[in-house]
Amino acid sequence: MKRRSRPAPTAEVQEDFLLAEVDNLIASTESRIERQRTYVRSVASDFEASMKAVSELDLMLAALEKLRICRQRMLPNETEAQGT
Repeated sequence: MKRRSRPAPTAEVQEDFLLAEVDNLIASTESRIERQRTYVRSVASDFEASMKAVSELDLMLAALEKLRICRQRMLPNETEAQGT
């Protein structure tokens, strides 16, 4: 039985897929950050839980910033696109 070989995805298709995945990660991280902010407000009266929740929120915000930087690096530079 012969296997059918599929053509390998082009680099452009792979880049689009990766960019879409990063965009999905950014969107889900933003959503988690909003839920975490709500949680921080709900545990404000419990000092220990509040400090832990704020710490986790800080980690999420740092991760979001790294994802945005990663996405920015994936996009072609405007000057490169213009050939200057």
